[in-house]
Amino acid sequence: IGQRFAVDWIKLDKDGRPYKNDGTRNKDWFCYGTKLLAVAAGTVMDIKDGTPDNEPFKEPAVPITMANVAGNFVMLKLDNGLYVLYAHIIPRTLKVKVGQKVKPGQVLGKLGNSGNSTAPHLHFHLCVGPDMLFSQGVPYALSKYVYLGLMDPDLKPVWGEKKEITGQMPGLDDIVEFQKE
Repeated sequence: IGQRFAVDWIKLDKDGRPYKNDGTRNKDWFCYGTKLLAVAAGTVMDIKDGTPDNEPFKEPAVPITMANVAGNFVMLKLDNGLYVLYAHIIPRTLKVKVGQKVKPGQVLGKLGNSGNSTAPHLHFHLCVGPDMLFSQGVPYALSKYVYLGLMDPDLKPVWGEKKEITGQMPGLDDIVEFQKE
């Protein structure tokens, strides 16, 4: 239930590829090391650090348990009462501490490949309580993004008609673009 509206975010190049070379090194992935920003004002409720990053496409660096499934993470309680999880962060890149107030756009850490992850990505979801696995997940809307297409079952891009979308959540396997304002 907690992950019902979760999104695993990755970054693609202009050709729809998520990595350069063969993708077997974390640094080959275009999203690896990206700064993770607070989506809204809130308070840091929980963090985990120290779980090593996995190597892409290989067995996890440590056995996966309920305690480390998210790898290194930040859980925020937003000022509106909802909770948001940022999972699979690079170890020792967290920039916040439990109890700290954060502002929208504040850096929380860097996107990595820790925990139950086979390749670098940001696992992101909102929920009604602080338990990332068992609190009811909730949908959310992005203020604005550009729809570009979708990924097919073989993880190949199918480019669509480019269009600006406001106030919606991207659909399953959508390829979107964010534009700086």
